Amino acid sequence: MVKIKSKGAWLRILEAFVAVILIFSVLLFVFYKQEPQKSDEEITKLQKNLLETISLDYSLRSQILSDNVSGVETKIKEVAPGWINYSVRICSPEDICAADISAEILSTRDIYSSETLIMSNLTYFKDKKLKIFFWKI
Repeated sequence: MVKIKSKGAWLRILEAFVAVILIFSVLLFVFYKQEPQKSDEEITKLQKNLLETISLDYSLRSQILSDNVSGVETKIKEVAPGWINYSVRICSPEDICAADISAEILSTRDIYSSETLIMSNLTYFKDKKLKIFFWKI
């Protein structure tokens, strides 16, 4: 039978092991405590639902056909959560309809865009394209 002459060495090893586990636990807690990121699917679903709602609303359609974005912006403010910022563009269907967003935001954020065509009604006979841009704040 082998006798352990010094129990102090085993205690030091156990103490070092517990210290390493404690440090890793604190690091995991600090780094994973961050707010979860909103998914890309959530943003695109919001854009799709918003564009569908706008395209079915006669008064918003009339405003878009007359190049007025105020009603659309009001609707977006009502629906969009606080962690999303946005930009709205109205242009003709054949135009590219580029975002009116600063270069800093374009270079540092993911921009989500979606568009829909608004066809003419009894008052306005020129079709328009409505394009919305979302990015996380």
